[in-house]
Amino acid sequence: MSNALINAVRLDIGYAQKRVAQQLDISLHAGRIVALLGPNGTGKTTLFKTLLGFLPPLSGKVYVQGRRLHEWPLRELAHCLAYVPQAQDSSLSLNVQDLVLLGRTAHVPLFSSPSAQDRSLALQSLEALGIKHLAAHAYDQLSGGEKQLVLIARALAQSPAALIMDEPTASLDFGNQIKVLKHMRRLADAGMGILFCTHQPEHALRIADEVSLFKDGAIQAHGAPQQILSPERIAWLYDLEPADLDVGHQKTPPND
Repeated sequence: MSNALINAVRLDIGYAQKRVAQQLDISLHAGRIVALLGPNGTGKTTLFKTLLGFLPPLSGKVYVQGRRLHEWPLRELAHCLAYVPQAQDSSLSLNVQDLVLLGRTAHVPLFSSPSAQDRSLALQSLEALGIKHLAAHAYDQLSGGEKQLVLIARALAQSPAALIMDEPTASLDFGNQIKVLKHMRRLADAGMGILFCTHQPEHALRIADEVSLFKDGAIQAHGAPQQILSPERIAWLYDLEPADLDVGHQKTPPND
């Protein structure tokens, strides 16, 4: 689709010696949130890295705003796409504000320093996620959940048209999960397109406009969350029995 922010057509992904998935058709539009669910090892991260240009497709095409991905200069592409990876242990010794400020790199002229506006946008991104108080802290001294929030703030500071997020709430406590989900919905309502993967169907039901189920090297189902995320489909996706999901009807233990 020419009006899609991201459009992948008959995409095969993987590495030179291993094809992970094939014939994938994926599109992301402005103002929409697409959730990708699938078991570990399916290739969700590989897919995201291919959509971002970090890995070449084995076959098929990826378009960004109607233009072939490989035709985009990197600095221009960074105006369109931002990526939030899973937080990992890092030896980065930057403080939080400086790390988030890296998200402004594509907007800063070559051989120039970030402007006051760039620094203000970095702080605004931290404030939006409730972590402005961490601005002067060393990134490598933060908890896993705090690191994840900082990586999200860095992507927001980039001011992209589309945001790709690899399990953005995986290392967060319940309260911060809800805050991030609400912020993702606000960003989409303001016009940003968001593609994210998760192992929590309730997160997709809460904020996604579309859901894709990714298993056995293919997109097995796609549509509205309420239609796609039935107990039977979720059980099939994760190799469970539907009864395993029926936790709401378990008996309450008797009082002592």
